[in-house]
Amino acid sequence: MPYEGVGEISIYVHPDHKQHQIGSNLYKHLEEKARESGYWTIQAQLFTKNTPSKTFFEKHGFRQVGVREKIGKLDDIWIDNYLYEKTSTKAKIPIDLATLRDFLFYLLFYLAISFPIVFYKYTLVFVLVQENY
Repeated sequence: MPYEGVGEISIYVHPDHKQHQIGSNLYKHLEEKARESGYWTIQAQLFTKNTPSKTFFEKHGFRQVGVREKIGKLDDIWIDNYLYEKTSTKAKIPIDLATLRDFLFYLLFYLAISFPIVFYKYTLVFVLVQENY
């Protein structure tokens, strides 16, 4: 599934508890767990008028990738959203062992019918034969 490693984040902190690093601590924990679970991209949508959210996400390494115009209504007024994302190549992508096994089987099968194969002391050696035309 091509978007299996893409997730969306929303963090809401009660006004009485802002400026206590609660949002940053929540985000850091979420990002760590997301990477461990194989997510490589985290997206966030926020109102274009929400300057504190914009500052928050930029501070945590997100970049603006677009604007979704008239995406919703708030108090009967059309609103726009910024689309932010943060991508990492450090995600620990989980390996499905059955898929890996099948891939290796088909790879070896293809190589076996394409090239002579020799086993030497438990090491697979491919003998490439050059054909002259």
